[in-house]
Amino acid sequence: MKKVIILFVFMMSFGGIVTLESQAASTNTYAIKELKKIKALAKEGKTLNSGSLKLNDPYEKFFKKFGKPIYTFTPQGAAFRDHFTNGIQIYTNGKYKNWDVTRIKKDPVYSITMNYLIDYKHIKKVFGTKKSLSYASGEYFITYKVGKNTVSFSIGSPHAYDLPNLKLYNNTLFYEYGVSKGW
Repeated sequence: MKKVIILFVFMMSFGGIVTLESQAASTNTYAIKELKKIKALAKEGKTLNSGSLKLNDPYEKFFKKFGKPIYTFTPQGAAFRDHFTNGIQIYTNGKYKNWDVTRIKKDPVYSITMNYLIDYKHIKKVFGTKKSLSYASGEYFITYKVGKNTVSFSIGSPHAYDLPNLKLYNNTLFYEYGVSKGW
């Protein structure tokens, strides 16, 4: 009876290991497929959640498809950042007049971002290796040229203490990605 119990425990343990390994492999495969899709959509100026909408479309098209933004922010001078319920954010220019920023009718969207959690290990398999992170406007990020557009993956500022000398590690976690007009 003792041998049967030990054999059963061993088989369950081994089965659990196989299951965990296959789940990890399946997660890796899914992440790589998603990143390849991100790369292909970026060439067209789109993101995973933007549907048929793309860079250079007037912001009104996004409002029509996704509804009124949850909130709109004007972070730096004459620009608008609109946040929608599906996690999409769009960036457009504005007009600065009399200490007020106003929208320019049919202004084209120059950047689309969305929430997306992914680690550097997967990013570099599809987009290539980067030596370090860049920093601007309170965020750490890496960028890749894709066709005429740029794809960026952002860490933000909360994890800055985890990044001595702005080095990238396989487990560096990015929380957002975006597609912008090339630079």
